[in-house]
Amino acid sequence: MIARRILLALTVLFIALVAIRIPQHARPGLDAAWSLALSVAHTNHLVFGRDIAFTFGPLGYLINGVSTADVIVDLARFSVVVALIYAITSIATILSPMSLTQRVVLSIALLCLAASPSGDDYLLLFAFLAALGARSLRTPRRTVAVAFVLGTIAGVAAMTKFTLAIDCGGAAILFYVGSFVAAPRTQKSRWIAAALVFVATFLAATIASFGPTPVTLLAASLAFGCGIAACIWTSRRMVFGAIGASIAIASIFLISPTLIDFARISLALAADYSSAMSIPGVPGQLRLAIAEIAVLTAALIALAFEGNLGLSAALAFALFGGFKHGFVRQDGHVFYFVITAAAVGAIAYAALRRPGARRLGFVAAVISTIVLFAGTQATIGTSVLAGIAPTQIAANVVFVLGASGQAATLNDENAKLLAGERLPEETIAHLGRAPVDIEPTNATVAIASGLNWKPTPSLQAYLAYDRQIDAMNVASLRDRAQGFVLYTLDAIDGRYPFGDSPQMIVTLACRFRADGTLAQTRDGGTEIVLVGPGPDRCSQTGRANAVTAFGRPFSIPHDPRDFTAFTQIAIRTQYSVTGRIRKSLFRVGDLFITLAYDDGTSKKYRVVPEAAALGMIIEPSPRTFPETRAFFDGTLAPNVRSIIVTTDVPASFSPQITIELRAGHRRP
Repeated sequence: MIARRILLALTVLFIALVAIRIPQHARPGLDAAWSLALSVAHTNHLVFGRDIAFTFGPLGYLINGVSTADVIVDLARFSVVVALIYAITSIATILSPMSLTQRVVLSIALLCLAASPSGDDYLLLFAFLAALGARSLRTPRRTVAVAFVLGTIAGVAAMTKFTLAIDCGGAAILFYVGSFVAAPRTQKSRWIAAALVFVATFLAATIASFGPTPVTLLAASLAFGCGIAACIWTSRRMVFGAIGASIAIASIFLISPTLIDFARISLALAADYSSAMSIPGVPGQLRLAIAEIAVLTAALIALAFEGNLGLSAALAFALFGGFKHGFVRQDGHVFYFVITAAAVGAIAYAALRRPGARRLGFVAAVISTIVLFAGTQATIGTSVLAGIAPTQIAANVVFVLGASGQAATLNDENAKLLAGERLPEETIAHLGRAPVDIEPTNATVAIASGLNWKPTPSLQAYLAYDRQIDAMNVASLRDRAQGFVLYTLDAIDGRYPFGDSPQMIVTLACRFRADGTLAQTRDGGTEIVLVGPGPDRCSQTGRANAVTAFGRPFSIPHDPRDFTAFTQIAIRTQYSVTGRIRKSLFRVGDLFITLAYDDGTSKKYRVVPEAAALGMIIEPSPRTFPETRAFFDGTLAPNVRSIIVTTDVPASFSPQITIELRAGHRRP
């Protein structure tokens, strides 16, 4: 018995050591910029939902932040906790009743997932799914207690990344609802109790993680959750659970009103992600994924017919989430589908009982594990086995044990890595300690230069495709103290630069002025220095609406001699029924504008439908850095003759397009 416990402890330790994640260091680049911004936002005590509008929450730096002296110890501790949770739930699942073949296949899959280069967010999700699939944790005496633990984990996870809350919360609710439906009448009450405890503890832990004093709120929330669990466990009266869940919901409004803002913003970002952030990829990848989904779906249906409807629904929900994450933006993101499919296949196979269903589950699990090996190498160029190598395990141990010692030198190391992003000393002196924002994306410049970084809430303008977030950016610029914005004409995915956070760009054009300074980094990047805010220099002189169609040129009235002319265009499209379905399940298709200029040239840009409807500057429209400088200097003449709106998936949109032109002037 003692030997068995020692072996179990060593196995948990080994899996945990493999699952530890070493956080990234600072580096140049788009994704690295917002990762660094998460760590700095935490250090600067910025409030998510008010100062920051992002799907990552106040604890987001723990799963995607950059190592800095202020957060490295937190990152190490969090990684150890996540690794232990993953290891314990993995062992609990492996030790559940199953055949030897199931146990071997499940063990291989879970170990490979621990070794894969996924982040702590996906490790938490897989631990969550494993716990739902562990029969040893679903006994009548453990159901409510497990719901309490899962609710706490999911609540804390929700404040790292909102989509993780959707994945964990959605999977859990489907699990409890499905289990309730499939359970005999005599057992239905415990599943209701478990669901209520999960909801209550989830909300309580969410409040605690978001609140201004996490330690005290967490203690109070956990005590509150324990009280609910105890009431339901001892009395069996569902009214206690209902009251507890209601109190938890009301507490959100009373304790953290900005938590509601954070949730609303995150929902808006998630809802329009398919239209804003989609990019197509290799068609063969998508076909292979659909084939893999078909095999996994067959295994999940077999699982449901065995009476395990709850687990089948939870795994199906997770698989759908992994597909959307992997194939809406079909680049390296495909990796996230690969690892999710492997987890779903292994857990589903381990839960199957009938011989025929087990054979089907075996095929699904083996295929998804093979795809895990091949797909990880193909999508991100890393071998899964590298995570099990002794050198990597040793590096994980060194990181955890030496985290506090690294803090002393970490900022200097990051400064060296970001040396190319630093501005010249004379420019830094010119900007001084005034608030500085970098638009549209590269916050690294401000952080590497030691400036008084005050970002707009979206952190990166391409995420401000929602009206509320664009308005938050506008308010942030308009209401701040006199300071600077460093701007360069840039956009991701071939987008129209003035179409990202379009009304924020209007605010820059109308309330900020170029001060004649150029901020050039050591790597050669150049930013135009804008100073403001000041009085609004723009006035609207007319507004006109018209109807056009895809592919039809639409003329932009303008006088090339009027350098004060300033025109905005709002392009309002409607999704068809097909488009709404595609947006919910996959990619909706891209919207493009082609601008014809007075000099006879034309340029095609992508625009986000939701952002294009807000109104964006169309006249004058700079194409190059010199023209951008002239635009902010007020010396760029109106230059757009016409616009054509097109799409690569016509079936996604209604054929009619409404155009609104807002003509006006901008004083010098």
